[in-house]
Amino acid sequence: MKTKLHCLLLIILNTNLVFSQEDWVRDSSFIGVKNLTDIQFINENVGFTTGQGVLKTIDGGITWKKKSDLNTIAIHIIDSLNIWAVGGDNYTNTKGLILHSTDGGENWNTIDGVIPNSYFYDVIFITPDIGFIVGEQKGLNPPLGLSLSTIDGGQTWTQNTLPINLTNFGNGYSGLKKIYFYNNHGWIVGRGKLILHSDDSGQTWTIQNYSWSDSFEYMDLESIFFVNENKGYAVGRNSFLSTSDGGNNWSDIESSEYYTSIYFLNEQEGFLTNGESYSHTTDGGETWVEENVSIYLTNIYFFNNQIGWITGNSSTLLSTVDAGNTWDISNMELADKFNDLFLIDEQYGWIVGNAGKIFSTQDSSETWISIESHTASDLYKVLFINHSVGWSIGECGLLINSIDGGLSWSPIAFTNKNLTSLFFVNEQTGWIGGENVIFKTTDGGSTWDSTQVNFTVQDMYFLNEDNGFVIGSGSTIAHTGDGGANWTSINHNYKLYLNSIHFSDKSHGWICGNTVLYDHIGGPHEHAVILSTSDAGNTWTLDTFKDYDGLNDIFFIDENIGYAISEWPKGILKTINGGQSWAGNTLDPVNYMNSIYFTNSENGFIVGSTGWINNKFEPFMLLKTKNGGGDFPWNAEKILTDSVTIKILKPGQNDMIIYPNPTSKDIYINTKLNINEISIIDVSGKIIKTITTDLKVINVGDLVNGVYFLKITTGQITLTKKFIKQ
Repeated sequence: MKTKLHCLLLIILNTNLVFSQEDWVRDSSFIGVKNLTDIQFINENVGFTTGQGVLKTIDGGITWKKKSDLNTIAIHIIDSLNIWAVGGDNYTNTKGLILHSTDGGENWNTIDGVIPNSYFYDVIFITPDIGFIVGEQKGLNPPLGLSLSTIDGGQTWTQNTLPINLTNFGNGYSGLKKIYFYNNHGWIVGRGKLILHSDDSGQTWTIQNYSWSDSFEYMDLESIFFVNENKGYAVGRNSFLSTSDGGNNWSDIESSEYYTSIYFLNEQEGFLTNGESYSHTTDGGETWVEENVSIYLTNIYFFNNQIGWITGNSSTLLSTVDAGNTWDISNMELADKFNDLFLIDEQYGWIVGNAGKIFSTQDSSETWISIESHTASDLYKVLFINHSVGWSIGECGLLINSIDGGLSWSPIAFTNKNLTSLFFVNEQTGWIGGENVIFKTTDGGSTWDSTQVNFTVQDMYFLNEDNGFVIGSGSTIAHTGDGGANWTSINHNYKLYLNSIHFSDKSHGWICGNTVLYDHIGGPHEHAVILSTSDAGNTWTLDTFKDYDGLNDIFFIDENIGYAISEWPKGILKTINGGQSWAGNTLDPVNYMNSIYFTNSENGFIVGSTGWINNKFEPFMLLKTKNGGGDFPWNAEKILTDSVTIKILKPGQNDMIIYPNPTSKDIYINTKLNINEISIIDVSGKIIKTITTDLKVINVGDLVNGVYFLKITTGQITLTKKFIKQ
């Protein structure tokens, strides 16, 4: 048997969780399905899988759409419209969950009135009217195995009396795990290698096997399958049983394995899941060939003799179309954190996150495609130049490129330093920022030149090919007027932690982050900070805000309307007057918002991480608004009443010429600025020497030939100049 990795899976957004006065909605398909537990199909195209929610496919499993967010364990299809699912919450003693759909799984109704403190593991209907559910009742010591039945199509459910005192199972749980029918014969399996049998379509039950003792405390049966009325198998934890006489006698094969499911295509060929592997037999179970997949597998199902599925943890599906000779592995697991999103217009957009996750939409966020990035490294930024060409950067120098609209990505050998910022002004000219370095391309990314800087770049924005800004560590705000060949740090007296920079046009720009101020109590406290400019960055005005610890991202639709996102509990800020005043709105239960983007004045998106949704912790999230974010009920109070103006030195004030370049011995420096110190730095960022005297003529004759940088510190600014020693 062969297993191959199948990497592309479509996640379709659907029902929304709504909060904050319905102004922002959280797309529930980005709530992870986590561990998949069961799967069934109506036909070759339409099927369902369970886990943290019910997912539906209409194209044979290529795409899946979440239809319910409730925790489900098992599903049963009666017909194309009538479908049942059961489950519960293992972490709370609430009543077991019974879901019913009458419209082909589009909508699900919860059946009320079931037993409290219960949890259901399986459901089956042998006719449209007669059905059974098995599980356990929690809150008892020990818990009690449960069996429910209905004879009116699920309108009412009755607890069955079973022929065994299920409270005598020892100290662990005593759940009934699986119910199975072959014609009018039925079986229920559970703890202590328990097997119950019915020969009258479930009206009465007798014990076929029961081996409970303290030594069998961890011998549960999880699955049962019959290839005919006589030959059957029951498997579970430390358990593998077989029968050839309809279960009157069971042969118990000693085992230390944990089998989770078993399924046979015919009397000879079958499949078995065991932990992180599946096994295949072609001789009626006499011998098994094992295949490891390194994913915990939970259930096996075949729609016909060719098409089959295996569910697993980490949102994994295995599928086969050739009777199990080969299996494709698909993984629906999302990133644990979404870091950035970019929309090139109202229709096309991309999200990147941790663990190399990339998602793409081509229909205004109605559907998102999970794309293989060919990396497990975290991705921090994504940007598309047009509908075809895009870039994404991440940890340890990761740079990947797409030329087909993000459907496929290719890694590019680049650097070993973390890359944190990305910007293109056209298809040919772009920059990448990282740890103490800024890269530039003028040929669409075919080649990149590097400039060493004395800070880690956090974000960048270019107004054109020459004029740009970067923000970074050490409270850095730096400006270039020559396309990034040289950078001028803007001097100021504030300790700033800056995260994002954005311009709405060539004149109006904003920077957000946080600063540390001492309040009236006398202690240091973090406060959100926003810097704004209306003259293309020549001057910046700084404002700090009360009750906001920091701002992670900022985005302006035009020179007046803008948004900035914060950490919980304050959420989001909005201005309609260019930042003269800001109003706030809490987006509870979101904890961390990392990136915000608007395609127009109404439609906006936020991605981030860590929030509590319906009492469940979710590590990733996508929020959408279609009304501009709705109401913002309170004013964000500024605590720095005297705005501080930060100026960039006008052209001519920071002029500095070094020559000759290249040079073999001396470099001459022509400037009106007072130089305090010069450092010579190599391309790795290592300081070769520091000079504090005779600063207008620098002797570099002793350097090895190559590319170097002069870091020139003056009383006003710090400049970096590249030169070549030859």
